[in-house]
Amino acid sequence: MSTSDNPPENKDNNITLPNVEEPGKESLIVEEPEVGGDQKDMAKHFNEMMGKLGDEYFDRVTKLAEQDTYTLEFKLPTGKKIKNPVTDVEEDEFSGWENKTIRKGKITAEEYKNIEILRGRYNKEKDQEKNAELFSKLYNYIAYVYFSMKYEDIRRANWDMLKPILDAANFATVYSMKKTMPK
Repeated sequence: MSTSDNPPENKDNNITLPNVEEPGKESLIVEEPEVGGDQKDMAKHFNEMMGKLGDEYFDRVTKLAEQDTYTLEFKLPTGKKIKNPVTDVEEDEFSGWENKTIRKGKITAEEYKNIEILRGRYNKEKDQEKNAELFSKLYNYIAYVYFSMKYEDIRRANWDMLKPILDAANFATVYSMKKTMPK
């Protein structure tokens, strides 16, 4: 056994291992691993791509925020039942899509407060399963207060279309877009 003052190092991972042979020397110090050129380039590219996607999504939401009506796709029920692979519960089977127009309504200060309470709970939650439930509850509530959508409609809606519409409705309220202001 070594009794040196310096903890052993693992040169492959650049992680300083704890020296457990001496009392008081048991803390683990983790150093940033050195990233090679290819990994740095990939990380930089990924960050740029994510930034660009974020900018594109923001642009899409701000354009949608200027609208009051939206065309949204909804899955069509087949009339048959199938077992949900996640919950093992029998649910309606869907096939194909239909377009419907939805119109954004006004919300009250109380409804807006409830959205922000749900958003705060979602942002604070660390447990992934609870976080998913809160995310769903938040967006279900936004769909309900802005568009009077029932759970069954939300469940059948094309999520790729619905989420930006819901974000846009909330964005228009938060930033008092022209169309939402009284004349």
